Order: sequence, then structure tokens, then C-alpha cells
Amino acid sequence: MEALIRDAHIDDSEAIASLAEQLGYSVSVEEVALRLRRLSLRPDQRVIVAETEKAEVVGWTTFEITEHIHSAPYVEVSGFVVEQRFRGKGVGKKMMEEVERWSRERGFLTIRLHANVTRKPAHLFYQAIGFEKIKEQYSFQKKIRK
Repeated sequence: MEALIRDAHIDDSEAIASLAEQLGYSVSVEEVALRLRRLSLRPDQRVIVAETEKAEVVGWTTFEITEHIHSAPYVEVSGFVVEQRFRGKGVGKKMMEEVERWSRERGFLTIRLHANVTRKPAHLFYQAIGFEKIKEQYSFQKKIRK
């Protein structure tokens, strides 16, 4: 399938929110629109979508430059989803090629991402396009009161 990869627009908010549900993330269209507005102003972050020839958004990914005191800077893919009906058709690969192109243009030669341990097909996809598993870890979260 030939997909057009482009920067996400506010008009994509509904599709992005719907696709996020496929990953188990519940986010409103309004929240997506607000976040897209903020992220689009940041040169160190990008949100892209994959669009069919019929202008249907069937995937999105978010990625950003990440810098820590303990490691060299890299690009991190922080969100990635392809609509279930379009998986295995080259859409995800094309989005990841754009992540690589953007990273290389900015001088970053390492891309990292995290994938839920339960998403075995995603693990296979990432390995098939050249990612290697470097460690397993737990994620912790603490909600604090206002």
C-alpha cells in the first residue's frame, strides 16, 4: 500500500485519538488537538501521520530528541501505531523511514523506542526493520496530588 507520510495537523486529532485507543490509551480529541498545537511549535519533536490515497489517516508516530546527562543524545520514538487493517502493508516501515531520515538530517544516528512486553507482533516488526532489543525493564509511575 502506498501511504503518504506528512506532519500531523489539528484536523487529524480525531483519527489520532481513535488510533491511540488501539494501543489502550484513552485521549480525547480536544486533548490531542491541544497537544498537537504545543508540539508543532517545538523543533525537537515531531508528529507524523500516514495517510491513504483516500486521505484516511491510518497511522501516526511521535518522536523527539532526547538528551540525558548519562548518555549521548538520541531520537526516541515515543508513540507509534498503525490501524489494524493496514498492519503488514508497509505503512509502519514507511513512517519509521521518515523517523530515520529526520534523525540523520539532524546528526542523530541512534533511535530508541519502548514496546509493551505484550505486543509481540510489534517486537517482530521492530526487529525486522533493524532495531535490536537492548534490555528489559519495568516502568513505574506515581500520580501526585495537586
